[in-house]
Amino acid sequence: MLRQQGARLAATGDRRESQVRALLTEQALAAELELDLQDARHAAALTPAQAHALDSMLAELGRDISSVPVFELGLAQLLERVGGRRVCREAEHVYHLISAPPKTRGICDIDGSELYQRDDDTEPVIRARYQKQWVEAARPVVDHYDAAGLVVRIDAGGTREQVSAEIDALLARLGDGS
Repeated sequence: MLRQQGARLAATGDRRESQVRALLTEQALAAELELDLQDARHAAALTPAQAHALDSMLAELGRDISSVPVFELGLAQLLERVGGRRVCREAEHVYHLISAPPKTRGICDIDGSELYQRDDDTEPVIRARYQKQWVEAARPVVDHYDAAGLVVRIDAGGTREQVSAEIDALLARLGDGS
């Protein structure tokens, strides 16, 4: 996919050389780590082997990872947030039973269509995804970077403003080099 984008830019005479280089570099990194970029953009984490490979590749380049932000949210809050989501059938307008409910229960405020819960927003599916993506996949990678002192935990249970403030503070610290 990235090779095709790079070839298209080059073939059309697009002089955005840095963009072509970035696309090809991303492709090379993905190949080294044996990642499928389409899947990686939707996945939560590297595998432990990929994390070690990334560390080695960066070390060879004289680079390193400065911080690994981890957004923490307990399973109960995750179930409430994701399980409370409702979507309208007509245009997929999104509501939440607690934080952004429709004016009339079960009816979209915008187009009047029925609101429904997506199959992947049900408790059993959320629990299975949490187990597979967090407990089994992400936690070992977080443990790896935590042992190196790189993990910065962000409480994702707060409001958008609180979480944004934590992210801004982290970025400010990284910008200062501290």
